[in-house]
Amino acid sequence: MNAIFILDKACGSCPSRINVYGILSLAMQEESFPLIFDAYISDYREDLPFWCMLARKCGGPVLELGCGTGRVLLGLALDGHTVEGIDSDPDMLDVARSKLFPAHLDLVHLHLGDLRTMSMRSTYPLIIIPCNTLAYFDAQECKQILKRAREHLTQGGYLAIDTPNPESASITSAFDVLDQNSELISTFVSPRTEHPIQVSARQSTGHNSDEIVIMWYFDELRPNGTVQRFEQKLHYHLRSSKTMKNFLSQVGFINISFFGDYDSSDLKSDSQRLLISCNKG
Repeated sequence: MNAIFILDKACGSCPSRINVYGILSLAMQEESFPLIFDAYISDYREDLPFWCMLARKCGGPVLELGCGTGRVLLGLALDGHTVEGIDSDPDMLDVARSKLFPAHLDLVHLHLGDLRTMSMRSTYPLIIIPCNTLAYFDAQECKQILKRAREHLTQGGYLAIDTPNPESASITSAFDVLDQNSELISTFVSPRTEHPIQVSARQSTGHNSDEIVIMWYFDELRPNGTVQRFEQKLHYHLRSSKTMKNFLSQVGFINISFFGDYDSSDLKSDSQRLLISCNKG
């Protein structure tokens, strides 16, 4: 799976159009996206042992920022941890809520809110920001989120972050033709229609040096031979370990460490991930 694989909420809709390849193209529809998103990421479990290890080490409750449809949050609950999640998308939270088993209702609590201005009633020994969540925010917003995270940690509490490693994230030039040079990433089954959906993406540079733009394509293969394409354009801000260390230090974190994979191995230039751990100072 591509290193940058987690998507954000759809930003709206636009009229459908037929491109030069005869594929019906649509902007990602608000009502369709949470279910499609959840089906796309549901089989990804590579990072779950890392988060569970941290939860066992730090104790609970655990707070996940940007919990989406609950992939990580529910994985922690299945491991027996009390966990809370906050997300700005009510539809994503509805999908997460629909997946809760009765036995986990006392372990999982979901909150609707903005990560940049969140105000929770509790403090936490562990706050996690998985799945490239910080990469969706610009520098100012990133610092706001880190500051709010620190304020919600217990004294000496632990913050863990998972972002792409900018040294290994390839940046390709933009292409004039929509379908050329896109990378096939995966295939999954639509939860609504049970039709196969192929996922591909096309990457280009953004306006700033730390920004890449990825156009995601979800091609639903219909039984009659036609293809319905859903498109989602997202901007990611890739930050080096040096930049992240500066951000974290500025808002009061200490003991800042970096890892290159979920096995806590050292960060290297070819590491796909940039994992960060630190403590509230």
